[in-house]
Amino acid sequence: MIRQPITSRQRTAIGLLAIVLVVAVYTGLMLRQKHRFPNDTTMPNATQFAEGFKKAFQEDEFEGERWIIMDSVATGRRVLLGMLIGCVIAVVLGVLMGSYPRVSAFCETLLVPISSLPVTALIAPFFVVFSPGETMFVAMIAFVVIPMLALSISLAVKDIPDEYIDRTYTYGATSAENIMDTIVPTVLPKIIDGVRIQMALAFIAIIAAEWIIADVGIGFRLRIMMRQMHMNVIFIYLAELGLVTYLLNRGLLWLRRKLCPWYLPQGGE
Repeated sequence: MIRQPITSRQRTAIGLLAIVLVVAVYTGLMLRQKHRFPNDTTMPNATQFAEGFKKAFQEDEFEGERWIIMDSVATGRRVLLGMLIGCVIAVVLGVLMGSYPRVSAFCETLLVPISSLPVTALIAPFFVVFSPGETMFVAMIAFVVIPMLALSISLAVKDIPDEYIDRTYTYGATSAENIMDTIVPTVLPKIIDGVRIQMALAFIAIIAAEWIIADVGIGFRLRIMMRQMHMNVIFIYLAELGLVTYLLNRGLLWLRRKLCPWYLPQGGE
């Protein structure tokens, strides 16, 4: 039956089954590759993964810090600052666009085409405008996040029934009070969901930019390791990225449940 609900235990079991299936497929492909090429490093085995783990945690000869910690801190700082700035601007723009048709007409003309630009195409102009550095990475992430998040928030605001807004006006509220007391709380779950979606885009942007320009960061390390064919290190970094984004996603879901206990998303979580 379509949309038939499942229990949390069933959801966990199905999720574990998916992980087991992926591991089984990888193991089969890895054994086949090792059988044909015993010294192959493109699909590491357990021993090679252990070596990659040690290499990822070795100290950098110049900085004196461990690779994975140094790179993770650099990338995390850029993503955090960029997301923070981008989300604040997007929330303000989205609420205003959804509340005032004139603002919507003005902003959508700019945001819709910008939101369609490929992330990698933005690296060159940001490189020229800001020059390589932390400012460039933060500004690029914020620029990538703003259009789609603002447009999605605007649509959520427009979906609010007029009766809710008119009822607040009948109580003597001003437009600013209506926005803060009615509109923002109503669309808060959609804002959090929008941040969850844009978080993935922010990581894509920073990895692509670091791959090309940076001298520290996860994208930079992936580029260096790819040139040296250290796939065991690359998989360690990818596993870390997957774990971090998963934990961030779960954290935002927890925040949504705490701030919006009345919100019941369709299809579960």
